[in-house]
Amino acid sequence: MRAFVIAMALIFCAGAANGLHETLLYHWGDFARVFPGAAAEWWNPAESWRNKYAAGEAAQGPAFFLSTTVLVFVTDAKHALNALADWTNLIGLYVLFFFWHRTRKYRWHFLMFVLVFASWYVCRAIGFHLVYTVFF
Repeated sequence: MRAFVIAMALIFCAGAANGLHETLLYHWGDFARVFPGAAAEWWNPAESWRNKYAAGEAAQGPAFFLSTTVLVFVTDAKHALNALADWTNLIGLYVLFFFWHRTRKYRWHFLMFVLVFASWYVCRAIGFHLVYTVFF
């Protein structure tokens, strides 16, 4: 049961990170209103994309080694939140399927897969909804 709770908490965080990511993209004004002191160079995708490049210009090339590919998640909030959502979702699913699910008596039963998927979807949707709709 503990593994199930850990998995759901991670998946909830994935939904919340995705909700904040989408808020930055589509409701920057709402985010800036709630967090007026937030540095736009990091949080506002309309400005922060420049962090990937030297001197903030794509023509200058990457700001540092792999800043436009593998290490893009350290350049701005949009990419950091996207990576956080992906990582917590994947780790949560790993915990859910490989630790919690393998201990179940009927682990290959179709209904168990449906219940696990439904749990994942609902928990992620709640995290997203709380951040994207309720908080902002």
